[in-house]
Amino acid sequence: MSADSSNAIGIIGLGIMGHTMAQALIAAGYQVFGFDTDPAKRRRLNRQGGVALADAAAVAQRCDILITALPKPQALLDTVTQLAPNPGRRKKRVLIETSTFTLEDKLHAKGILEAKKISMVDAPISGTAHPDPATQWIVFVSGERKTCRDLEPILKHFSVQAPWVGPFGEGIKMKLVANHWVAILNVASAETTAFCQAMGLNPQTMLKHIGHSPYIGTGLMRIRVPMMIQEKFTPATMKIGIWQKDMSIIGQMMRSHALHAPLFQASASIYDQAESKGLGEYDTAAVAQILAPARRTHRS
Repeated sequence: MSADSSNAIGIIGLGIMGHTMAQALIAAGYQVFGFDTDPAKRRRLNRQGGVALADAAAVAQRCDILITALPKPQALLDTVTQLAPNPGRRKKRVLIETSTFTLEDKLHAKGILEAKKISMVDAPISGTAHPDPATQWIVFVSGERKTCRDLEPILKHFSVQAPWVGPFGEGIKMKLVANHWVAILNVASAETTAFCQAMGLNPQTMLKHIGHSPYIGTGLMRIRVPMMIQEKFTPATMKIGIWQKDMSIIGQMMRSHALHAPLFQASASIYDQAESKGLGEYDTAAVAQILAPARRTHRS
């Protein structure tokens, strides 16, 4: 299988990440077929130049390369169960799994696909919605090395880096490490913003001189702190409700290794409070509402 030998790519799951990948691949000249259970997202794909189909099986009939970007493990299981084996095809069929699920969920799906002679690559994405993911996203690619290497021409269209990080499953481990860091840093950014405001220091000044510092500044600060300052949390780059799934997976992995993680646990409590206060549909920057509740009331 050569990623350049086919112009058709299928995307299952057309939410924030799937939609962004579809846009990038269409702009690069690929014919993108897709499916989502939400009719509005299927219509959006049609408007942007792709072709929405009735189900995942129909997408697989058109494409040798599939990408899944799904919100729940059950959606992945439903997808791989729908895909029919097709041993008569000459080309190798590959499913690129980009979601954040447990390693056990991914291995289960991989086993189902192997029985159908479909290869699976574990390739979760570190990044949020962005008009140009090729300048922002990192894809942690893991699986059979030649298969992963053959996919590089596709992955480059929506990533600044797509390193091979090892055998299948190493990708999701890397993603959990990345999200662990993001979880803490996002809460720390909210607390720092609140600290500035409590002292009467303009947080824009902090953002200018600290957020853009090559030593202590981060891309996450530059994306999320302006949202915190403006108290504008839509459209979400990552919804708190979806992020909670990732937090649960990280916590589960840490517990399985008996890891003492006080910073993560403290951060997890802030996200839990945000969700309990009805902020689940807002960007994760909305944790700032929890750290300065008396001052912050706007949630648009």
